[in-house]
Amino acid sequence: MVGYKQIKAKLGLKRVRPWIWTRFSPKEKIELYHWRREVDKNKEYPFARLNTVIEIPVYNDTEYQQLLSSDVWSKAETDHLFDLCRRFDQRFVIIHDRWDRNTFAIRSVEDLKDRFYSVCNALAKVRALP
Repeated sequence: MVGYKQIKAKLGLKRVRPWIWTRFSPKEKIELYHWRREVDKNKEYPFARLNTVIEIPVYNDTEYQQLLSSDVWSKAETDHLFDLCRRFDQRFVIIHDRWDRNTFAIRSVEDLKDRFYSVCNALAKVRALP
């Protein structure tokens, strides 16, 4: 066991850094609190850059009728799917859990993904044309 040393922890040698109970609000509707160092209270929260919002495309009735109509999916089902995708940031396992099985047909996670991405691809193709 040559080369290994057990170094003792040197506790209590430095000054304690003060912490404060700070309010933060990721959205206007909610107000949360957490502990932050007092020297960091005016700095941007380090994980704020990771809080991104995914843009979900929006379609109108004419686009749906011309491009997106399906024999298997109704417009109400597609609208419900896109609403859930906006609310749950395209987390399809959660969307599958929150899917309204009383109103709409039972769909698998793969069915939900397939419909979402096929609608997005159809809209992207049409909107990308000059």
